[in-house]
This record gives sequence, structure tokens and C-alpha cells, in this order.
Amino acid sequence: MPDTITNPFTPASQVKERHAMVVALEAPPNAGKTWSGCRLCKGAAEAQGKRWAVIDTEGGRTLHLRNHFDFDHRFMEPPHRPEKYLEYARAAQQHGYGAVLIDSFSNVWRGIGGVLHWADEELESLVERQRVTAKRFNRDFDEGYARDKNKSNAFIRPKTAFKFMMAGLLDLRIPIILSIRGETTYDPGEKKEIFKVHMNKGIGFDVTCRFRLMPDRKGIIDISDSEKFKMEGDHASIFKNGAQLSEEHGRALEAWARNADFRLDAPQVDKAVAFTDALIAAVNDKASDEAIAELLMGEKEAKQIAALKERRPELHAKLNDAIADKRRALAGATL
Repeated sequence: MPDTITNPFTPASQVKERHAMVVALEAPPNAGKTWSGCRLCKGAAEAQGKRWAVIDTEGGRTLHLRNHFDFDHRFMEPPHRPEKYLEYARAAQQHGYGAVLIDSFSNVWRGIGGVLHWADEELESLVERQRVTAKRFNRDFDEGYARDKNKSNAFIRPKTAFKFMMAGLLDLRIPIILSIRGETTYDPGEKKEIFKVHMNKGIGFDVTCRFRLMPDRKGIIDISDSEKFKMEGDHASIFKNGAQLSEEHGRALEAWARNADFRLDAPQVDKAVAFTDALIAAVNDKASDEAIAELLMGEKEAKQIAALKERRPELHAKLNDAIADKRRALAGATL
């Protein structure tokens, strides 16, 4: 018989449907992971002409940023079972959002009802069942031995649920940004400080991109060390070492996920990196208002305004207000 089956395959170059995109931002407190996650979500959603959403697992902490970003918000209360995270992310996609931030994603692992807490509950249940069985048959019962023997079994259900959740997130087509807590600790075995992520160690294998942010360079991309990032080879034109994560990166990732032109203009990126470094240095070094004004507006414009300050006091006040706004914006951008 002749083959009448229609070819179900499409050349990859012609596929415009979005593919999965999950970005993980790992950071200790006060390193800018929530702020950076909001900027990525905003950029990705705006590229689609859509709103974006936040799944807040920490009692409303992201609401502290509602004066800086316009997003839709949803609380997630304990228990932090993996299936709830997938359910909420699916809801965000079904309701047409352009991106979703889960902050903090660490609670699915270490929160109340998360994988570790769930495993503790499983262990208690397994030990108790063996205690009852031993009593029923008048056998000796060693609780310490029972706990050691059942530690691995206690993780079977929680880790299986976590794996199903990650597989489900990667099946979605909505850009997903994961804010993940971490901390720097001392490893006595290696005799050095290491960064410990509050998450399953294998998370880096599942996500599309992963970046580690640090408090002394809030929101700044660091690809100087292979342990601090993961990204596709194509993303080298998007993420430049020393750049601050922004809406532009979100827009570029969204374009990449649709097989559209996603490359950022290299000279523009380098200029932005240099400007960000200079502005952060000026504020950290407590530079004069005149120096910051020159950096923000250019030498010529800053001198013109400085001259007008002597003749028009009201411009002096406006300039000081503008500089104060810039300082606050920068401080907010580095939260």
C-alpha cells in the first residue's frame, strides 16, 4: 500500500512556537535576585505585549516591589508540595501571562511541606510503622537502626514528585524565572568557602540558564567562573560578563525562545556594562552630586546646568531632586 501518512515534522528553522525557557537566579540575601527576576519577567512579557505574574512563596515579600514594577501577584501558602508549584505555573500560562517569577523557589525544597520536610514526615511514618509491627510480633525494635535503614526510602515520594514538577515546568511554554536562595559556607574538607544552594543539587541540569548573583555586585552577571553560570552557546551574545540583568535580557531570551533575532548589539552592551560599573562606583565612592550629574547627563549638559544653578535657584532644587531620584533608582535596582 502507498504511504499516505502526512509528514508530521517541520524544519526546525521554520518553527516559531515558543519552546521551554526556565531561568534560575541563585543568590544569598541582598544580592538582587528578586529585583533581577522582575526585570527579566518584565522584558519577556513586554516583548509579547502581555502582563506578567509573581508566585510569592514568602508571605508577600515581592509586594515590596509593587511601586517599582506592575505585575499580578498570587500567594502560595504551605505546604510547599512540588505539585502546587506546577499547578500555579500552569495557571499562569493558561491565563495568558507573558512570564512568571517564582520567589522563592527554594521553599519547594526547604520550606514547610517541601521535599526535605516531606521526607522527614515520611521517615517518621516508616519508623512508626516498623515500631508497631515489632510490637505486634513481640520483636525487639532499634529506632536508630530503623531510621538509618529508611532514610533513602523516605525520599522516594518527595523526590519523585520534585522530578515530575520539573518535567512539567519544562513542558510549559511560558518563560519561568526561579529565584533560589543560597549561602556561602566554609567546607572543612576542601578547606575553602563554597556556595551552597538551597535547592536540589541537580537543578542546574534542568534549567535553561542559571546565574549566581552576589551582594557586592547585585544583579551583575558573572561568567568568569563556570561554577557561577549555565547558559546555551547562543546566549553568549546576550549575557556579557559584568552587565546588570535587565529587561533587555528578558526580551532577548523571549526572542531566542521563538527562534527570532535575539542578539543584543555588542557595542551597546559593552557601553551599558561600562556605564553601570561607573555609576555603581560613583555611588559607592560617595562621589559629589556634580560628578554623578556629569556621568548621567554628559560634561557639556552638566556644566550648563551648573551655570544656571547660580542664576536660577529653582533649577538647583530640580537638579538635586533628579540626582536623588537617580540615587534611589540605583539603590532599588541593586536590592
